[in-house]
Amino acid sequence: MRAREIILEMVYDYEPLYHATLKAFEPSIMKSGLLPGGNLRMFDWSDKNYVYLSNYPDIASGFVDPGVIEPDAEHEEQILELMNQGGVIFKIDQNKLNQKLLRADPHYKRDDDTGEATYIYSGIIPPSAIIGKEYFNI
Repeated sequence: MRAREIILEMVYDYEPLYHATLKAFEPSIMKSGLLPGGNLRMFDWSDKNYVYLSNYPDIASGFVDPGVIEPDAEHEEQILELMNQGGVIFKIDQNKLNQKLLRADPHYKRDDDTGEATYIYSGIIPPSAIIGKEYFNI
């Protein structure tokens, strides 16, 4: 391996990130990517300018938990109905993201012991950045 390849591998070898959502949204995501604001706001406090991510799949899936979701009144019934179809966790190749658009989520304090954290991304995450998915029951 040449020196330039080693440097590029060191600089661009980021850990994967995870995004969980309702399984009903999967076809749209696989076609258009993960869009800031998503299909429906599942949290009244969420900012429509970001895609929310985590470095741990369990943290990501926790945001789709019925006890955690705080939809706005306009979408509450629709979201609760879609939850019956289950959820999906997307594994994101962070190397395919613009790192300038990624930053720590101000709503979640990083756990210094485990390294668990959440992030906000202010761009579209293209389908090509999705390198895996796992379904789960809600």
